[in-house]
Amino acid sequence: MKTIEALISLMLLLSFTSASLLSAPAYPSQLQKQQLAEDIWRIAYLKGCFNQSVPSINAENEMESCLNPLVAEIETQTGLGIAFSPQEAAGQELPDENAVVLRKTIVINGIPKESILHVG
Repeated sequence: MKTIEALISLMLLLSFTSASLLSAPAYPSQLQKQQLAEDIWRIAYLKGCFNQSVPSINAENEMESCLNPLVAEIETQTGLGIAFSPQEAAGQELPDENAVVLRKTIVINGIPKESILHVG
């Protein structure tokens, strides 16, 4: 009888433990955020968001119009806040204080400019 009670107690303990562990949200680590930031940068580059053939007056607006839908789509899939600066391209949520910052230099019509990607 004690064996049956012990087995039932063990099964209940395991079920509560697994339920509590599965319900805890899994936050991405800094390394995962860094890899995601690099991937976001590559996607934006491959989609032509940093196109150099745009006239310099319209360059920032063209980049923002390309980056905003991309940021919104990636945000809905990952749940992380994403923002490009100084391009003013950001999603619904701004990155938190633990955000990964990725700095890259882009060349627009022969003029190098720094672009900063925040993921967090």
